[in-house]
Amino acid sequence: MAGPPGEPADSSPEPTEPDRRAGGPVVDGPPAGGPPVDGPPVEGPQVEGPQVEGPQVEGPPVDGPPVEGPPVGGPPVGAPRSSGQLDVGAVIRKVWSIYVDQAPVLMPAAAVVFVFTGIVAALLAESGSAGALLLAEVIVIVAVMVFTAMVVELVADIQDGRRDSSPGQLLRAASPVLGQLILVGILASIVIVLGFILIVPGLVLLTIWSVFVPVIVLERPPGLGSLTRSRELVRGSGWQVFGVLLILFVLIGVLAVVLAVVAASAGTAVGIVVRVVFGVLTQPLGALAAAVLYFELLRARGERPAQSSAAPAPDPFGRA
Repeated sequence: MAGPPGEPADSSPEPTEPDRRAGGPVVDGPPAGGPPVDGPPVEGPQVEGPQVEGPQVEGPPVDGPPVEGPPVGGPPVGAPRSSGQLDVGAVIRKVWSIYVDQAPVLMPAAAVVFVFTGIVAALLAESGSAGALLLAEVIVIVAVMVFTAMVVELVADIQDGRRDSSPGQLLRAASPVLGQLILVGILASIVIVLGFILIVPGLVLLTIWSVFVPVIVLERPPGLGSLTRSRELVRGSGWQVFGVLLILFVLIGVLAVVLAVVAASAGTAVGIVVRVVFGVLTQPLGALAAAVLYFELLRARGERPAQSSAAPAPDPFGRA
């Protein structure tokens, strides 16, 4: 195409119809099939750096560390259940329930133990001398220890819901520890009485040593270990144990006041009979309280109670 005058003629070829459809003139350059152009690749250099997902962070697995505890389905069958808290009302109800259900065993046993010792102690107390009063107290302590040991074996025997042993078997099961029971019982009684001079120490000792008899009968620690073990069991439940003892003391105390008035209005012989009957009726309650408290404290701590040595050995042939 010729340009204006004075300018060189344009030597570029006339655009063809395809060029016009493409939208512009043809650009001069090497043919499409020419040699490759030297230089870096079109996509540019690769940039070194961390991966897109970022560095791996060291730490515990997503699920976290295993948590110690009982299986999802609960503790295995037969394992002691730990409630962590002693229920005062439940203890009182259980004491009364056993008192009523096992009365055919408790009352004859209490009569055997306390009728004779009660009469002797009452006669010694009537004399009024200090030596006779001290001897009467020792007789009472011995009787209480013997009877409480038998009741502990009874409560241990009925943990499966039924009594398998006779009263004679219960007493024979506790006989190996009667000497230790009497010695520890006398020592503990002296210390508790001295503690009651200041009232509060006596109440504390009465509470922390409330289950030493079941400990001796079933666990059989040497020496005075039963007092330490009793304190260990009561630790953390002292107020509840004291509450149980206080409720029973009030109930028995009210009955004792009523019977004392009746005995005072009657003669000496009637008064002795009244005191003996009172002992037969009330001693099972105190013994049952110690035994039930022991087992409930074990359960609250998640410990397995010892098996009663009075229970007969299972028949290898499965016979009842």
